[in-house]
Amino acid sequence: MSRTLKVALVALGLSVFPVSYALADSPAEQKAGKAEAAKKNFPMAGAEFMEKLEDRIEKRRDRITDRMAKHSVPAATQKEVLADFDAGAEKVRAAGKTAAKDGTVTLDEAKTVHGVVKEVKKELRKEHGKGNGGGKGKKGKDGKGKEGKGKKGKGQPA
Repeated sequence: MSRTLKVALVALGLSVFPVSYALADSPAEQKAGKAEAAKKNFPMAGAEFMEKLEDRIEKRRDRITDRMAKHSVPAATQKEVLADFDAGAEKVRAAGKTAAKDGTVTLDEAKTVHGVVKEVKKELRKEHGKGNGGGKGKKGKDGKGKEGKGKKGKGQPA
């Protein structure tokens, strides 16, 4: 491919990018679209809401199981994590049953259930962490980065 052709293709690509970027929805428009979509789905039948809730719980349980198998988590730890997950899932199911008690679930009731889900998720992550050895990651005891001092960079004192 000749140099002139390469330059022309790059120029064409750069000229198309700003147009496509300008045509994209702004974050505010995207958020408004999500809110409208949520309003369209509610009120929802209680049975349908519970069915969707159960599907999401099962998908999350399968994902956790698969991830633990992939990362060779010991069987005792897997059992503990799944027991805690099941206890949290019962809290979510109870909140879902409360929301669906009258046969329909409104948007506000669904938001309440979502709040319970967030609390349970936060508790599980606090207790078991998310990846990297119990949620510690690469941070040290003070939570400000790697422990110990290393070289700062080329030409910098250690």
